[in-house]
Amino acid sequence: MNKTQTKRALGAHCSIAGGLWKAVERADKLGGTALQIFTRNQVQWKIPHLSEEDVSKFREAVNDYQIKFVCAHASYLVNLATPDDELRRRSINALVKDMQRGERLGCECLVFHPGSHKGKGTEYGCTRVAEAVEEILTATDDSTIKLAIENTAGQGNTLGGTLQDLATIREYAGNPQRLGMCLDTAHAFAAGLNFSDKPELNAMLKKIDNAFGLNNLLVLHLNDSKTECGSNHDRHDHIGHGFIGDAGFKNILNHPDISGVPGILETPKEMAGTENADAENLTRILLACKPG
Repeated sequence: MNKTQTKRALGAHCSIAGGLWKAVERADKLGGTALQIFTRNQVQWKIPHLSEEDVSKFREAVNDYQIKFVCAHASYLVNLATPDDELRRRSINALVKDMQRGERLGCECLVFHPGSHKGKGTEYGCTRVAEAVEEILTATDDSTIKLAIENTAGQGNTLGGTLQDLATIREYAGNPQRLGMCLDTAHAFAAGLNFSDKPELNAMLKKIDNAFGLNNLLVLHLNDSKTECGSNHDRHDHIGHGFIGDAGFKNILNHPDISGVPGILETPKEMAGTENADAENLTRILLACKPG
């Protein structure tokens, strides 16, 4: 498939099965110019050795396939907000290692979820995350890779369902330059933000700008939502098949203030009637990128 011809780097989260560089091949096959990976098994604490050969193959593939943006996603086991000190310590250590791995692979940022305060309250959770972020950034202060905190659908005791949560974490962490944001469209929609309404989209982007600066909006996770606006349920859908719809994606992808922010699909990997769901979803995103 031909490469996407847009100002914005676009692609998908791709599997590293068979070797890290295989993810780059998969990104190229669907026509992407952006890529997100897990640098290791995302449901295990064990962190395997990353060899120089693995790094070299990955970086060469990124160059050969003309991938313009690469980011990594942290393990789903990580919870920086937890009151469980042992889990929090394992989470901090894991994120430090993942930052170091991402730096070696040439990733621009590591996306992570703020986690759950387990009933201790938002203020408690934001403080825990902010202190952990400070420690992680200090431990990797010789790196250029950034942390990108991701908004959430706001379910249960999870932080990040409001932009204020993320703004508070950044403020409490001292507004570090290497802490940016990842905006997930499905999560934001489930948390009550309707992209089909342009004034609401403008208000959301203004809040992000006030909290982080739009130059620190590092990546978009482009996912439709299986559930209605304000449901607080995190269920991703294929582009144009969910409640956000093509109109919502057209609004956000054509907003001039964020026209250069890379976009990553995290949509379901299976779609009836097609062999490559990512490629079909990327086609819908490209159509949404066209004004009018």
